[in-house]
Amino acid sequence: MAAFEGAIDELDRRGLIDRDRVGIIGFSRTAFHVAFTLTHSHYKLRAAVLADGFDGGYMNYLLWKTSESTGVNGGQPVGPGLTSWFEKSPAFQVQKVSAAVRLEYYGPLHFLAGWEWFSQSSILDKPVVFVWLPRGTHLLVKPRERMTSQQGSVEWFGRWLLSSGEDRDDH
Repeated sequence: MAAFEGAIDELDRRGLIDRDRVGIIGFSRTAFHVAFTLTHSHYKLRAAVLADGFDGGYMNYLLWKTSESTGVNGGQPVGPGLTSWFEKSPAFQVQKVSAAVRLEYYGPLHFLAGWEWFSQSSILDKPVVFVWLPRGTHLLVKPRERMTSQQGSVEWFGRWLLSSGEDRDDH
């Protein structure tokens, strides 16, 4: 998170960006870093893409039970560790997200990993879209799937970074 904030500060200092119109993409392992930044930083990012990655959420833990989930969240999500999860896990902090979020997941069951973010964002009436490529591989190789992902990200950022930011009627 500090690296993202430092980059924003430096680019703004140089006059290269409008710090009120910043977007960010997290793919694979970096999805967690972006999700954490979206939920824990005081910087207000306007748009984000979380693509086929680990997000440190409870659903990820239930599906794959890796040590990564317990490592980044301070233990198991039961007993005393649950308090740490509520504070650290991005999925438990979705209410703090100010950015419009595009979620992308590839493969037959990977959509389950993103459902936690999507459902919570939807309940909170936040701008969110969910893209699932059921036959996609983690590194997309089919031209149509790559176009869906890449062009979709360009359009997402165009919509949220170039607009006034109040275009939220059709999440």
